[in-house]
Parts: sequence; structure tokens; C-alpha cells
Amino acid sequence: PGMPLKRVKKVLRAFESTLGYPSMLTLVPLLRETMPDRVSHGWLKRMNNKNAEFALSKAAEDGIVDAALLNSMLEVKANSGSINGTLELHSEQFAKHNLTPRAHSDRLVL
Repeated sequence: PGMPLKRVKKVLRAFESTLGYPSMLTLVPLLRETMPDRVSHGWLKRMNNKNAEFALSKAAEDGIVDAALLNSMLEVKANSGSINGTLELHSEQFAKHNLTPRAHSDRLVL
């Protein structure tokens, strides 16, 4: 199911080693996934931005951009630390799609 065979065997051994169910303290370390070294915090931010921009462009093509989508984009930009990108999105995209920013939109920028 997407887990490495080595990890599945460890989980099976945990279940075989007890008459009942193994404790969460035993299972959690076995099931916890370790991120590869190439996956850094910055990489995750860049991928999140890239995916959000793709979603916005597809929504714009289909003519289904609304305030909720733009607020989600603002949140992605703000969480990635892109202050200029957040301000630019707030000032340009709402006007481009004939939408009025709500108070929530303004709070996301702050």
C-alpha cells in the first residue's frame, strides 16, 4: 500500500510480539515517514506556490475564480513569506477578476 516492504515487516513483527494490539508508542516510530534530504522547507514552499499558481491559472481559464480561491492563494503566498507576492496578488488579482477583497482578505495580507 505504498509502504516499503521493510517497514511492513517491522509492523507485522510488532503485532506478532504481543497477544493484543501493540501500543501506539511501538507503532508510531515504525509508521512515521522520514522525508528525503532533498525535501527541504524551502522546497515544500516552492512546490506549494507552484501548485497554487497552477490551480489559479486553471480556474481563470475556466472562469471560476472567486473570492474564496483568491483568499486561499493569499494564504499560500503569505505563509511562504512572500510579502511582495501577497501584496501584488491582493491588489491585482481581485481587480482583474472584478472581485472586491473582503475583510478576511485584508487580514491575510496583514
